[in-house]
Amino acid sequence: MDTNDNSGDDEDVEMKVSMTSKALRNNFVQGRHAPTEGIVCAVAVHNRGRASDLLDEMAASNEAGWTKYGTGTYSITDVEAAEKFIEDNGGDVPFRP
Repeated sequence: MDTNDNSGDDEDVEMKVSMTSKALRNNFVQGRHAPTEGIVCAVAVHNRGRASDLLDEMAASNEAGWTKYGTGTYSITDVEAAEKFIEDNGGDVPFRP
């Protein structure tokens, strides 16, 4: 049995990168918020429950610049942190208008 199986961790990071990229691509930054469903739709349907949990965790710790507002809307308040997070985890930073 492999005790160093990080496939779940890798999948979590991949979901975090996908959600962060989607938020930047759709300009969910600063004052423009998105509901949970508008962000977790960036991942496969069977992973959306986990993605929602990850989004909450990221916002609670301000990981990748995420902030939670009220009862379920999110925004990236630190674009540089989000772009660095994407790059550091092997993603491509999306073009932003």
